[in-house]
Amino acid sequence: MFSVEWEEIPHFTAVPDSFITKYMPQAPAEYVKIFIYLLMLAHKKSGEPQNPDLCSVFNISKIELDSALKYWENKKLLELYYRSGEITGVKIRLNVSEQVKDSHRLNQSRVRSLMTDGSDAQTLCFVAEQYLSRPLTSTEVGTLLYFLDELKFPLDLCEYLVEYCVSRGHTNIHYIEKVGLTWHKNGYKSAEEAKENSSSWSKIHFDVLKAFGIGGRNPIKKEIEYIDKWYKTYCFSLDIITEACSITLSKTGKQSFEYADTILKSWRDSGVRSLKDIENLEKEFKLKKKQPANSKNTNKNQFLNYQQRSDDLYELERQLDRQFAEMTEDQNGTD
Repeated sequence: MFSVEWEEIPHFTAVPDSFITKYMPQAPAEYVKIFIYLLMLAHKKSGEPQNPDLCSVFNISKIELDSALKYWENKKLLELYYRSGEITGVKIRLNVSEQVKDSHRLNQSRVRSLMTDGSDAQTLCFVAEQYLSRPLTSTEVGTLLYFLDELKFPLDLCEYLVEYCVSRGHTNIHYIEKVGLTWHKNGYKSAEEAKENSSSWSKIHFDVLKAFGIGGRNPIKKEIEYIDKWYKTYCFSLDIITEACSITLSKTGKQSFEYADTILKSWRDSGVRSLKDIENLEKEFKLKKKQPANSKNTNKNQFLNYQQRSDDLYELERQLDRQFAEMTEDQNGTD
């Protein structure tokens, strides 16, 4: 027998599993850090300071901090308190007793009933073991057969699912599960359909997902359509697209491809081809806002293009705010 003890008892911050599995994978990384820091503050004793300068802690602006807090408010994990329009406090509303759903897999009783000689289930497990070069665990068997039995994937699609993931260096069953669920969401019915659509994924698709703070999964059909339009139709470079993603997150606190699309369409119409063009548009917009309403240059031959682009940018901001408000109302109405 031997004993184990702490030299100094540590302080812990409990992060509920429901936050890690349900909310964290889709949230921007900076927002996750801020939320965990708030959890730490909530765990502190009442006698310790509770009002740190979060902007200094994370080296961010007040606008960025407010965007993060409003993001979690939209997810209904925070309740924000205001005074004179300023955020003065938060209440964490995360349900720590919420049960995390188990992985998508069959129970052992159902697995045993499917594993008969010559069955598709037995064939799938044999093929998967060849690809992985090792025996399958009970969790892996249950997950693979979930796609075959519950989601009605044909055998060739299940086999290609394993082949696809292994060929990209991923042998973890959780990665295979995520890819399979994405294929199910996209409505793939055969290996040929999965091959055709999966080949359309490129580095830029994943770079754009990363810009939105989305990781751990493949792009879905609608996201691919947006990204292809921005890259192939609008012919924008990655830095311009990611700038639109950054503005979207800052403005809305959400990973809204619709909102980003509106921004990029306006930039295309304004002839934007570089980040410098975006910077110039912003300067024109700010200068225009400072001018009195009756100070517009009436000389149609001088600065005409400048005034038009500034007016367009002002109108764009109004349209974006209006459209985002409508999207939020629609989403709240369907919750």
